[in-house]
Amino acid sequence: MCNSLPLIALPGEFDKVVQRKPKRRRRPSELERRVRQAARLAAEREAARISWPRLQEAREKHVGWEAFLLWVRAIEAAEGDSPAWLAKVVKKRCPGFLKLLTERKSEHGNEPALVWRQVELWINERVFGEIWREGWMNAVGYYARLRESKEHAKSPATRFETSTLTCMWLLFAGLRGAWPSSR
Repeated sequence: MCNSLPLIALPGEFDKVVQRKPKRRRRPSELERRVRQAARLAAEREAARISWPRLQEAREKHVGWEAFLLWVRAIEAAEGDSPAWLAKVVKKRCPGFLKLLTERKSEHGNEPALVWRQVELWINERVFGEIWREGWMNAVGYYARLRESKEHAKSPATRFETSTLTCMWLLFAGLRGAWPSSR
C-alpha cells in the first residue's frame, strides 16, 4: 500500500530526501603507484625520441587493431573455437597470417592454438614490428591506455553511450569488414 502512494516533494527537496551514499574510491597500493609511475616515465622517455604526430598515428592504429583483436577473441570465446567465417575475416585483414599459423603449429605440435593469440603475435610482428625494433611501443600502449582511461572518467551516461556505440561499431565493423588493414 505504501508503494502506491506518490512521493510528494517540493522542487529541490527531493535531493534532501534521497541522498546517494558517496562511492568510496579504491586507492592504489604503494606498489601500484610505483609501477604506474615507472610506466609513465618509460613512456615519456620513449615518446621524447619520436615526433608527436607519429606517436599519435601509431596510437590510433594500435587502438583499431586492439579492437579487432578483442573482437576475434570474443568470437573465439563465444564459439569455443574459431569458426570458418572468422578465419576468412582474419585472412582478409591479416595477409600472411595463415602461413604464420601453420608454421607455429608445426613448431608446437598438437598444442591447441588460440587463434586470437596468434593474431596478436601477427599484429605485433607485422604491423608494429618496426615500432618494437625502434623501442617506443611502450609509449604507444601507454598513451592508448591513457586515452581509454580518460574516456572512462566521463560521466556514467556518457560512458554508457560511448561503450554502447563502440560495441555496436565493433559488431557492424566486423560484419562489414571495416577493420583496419595492415597496409
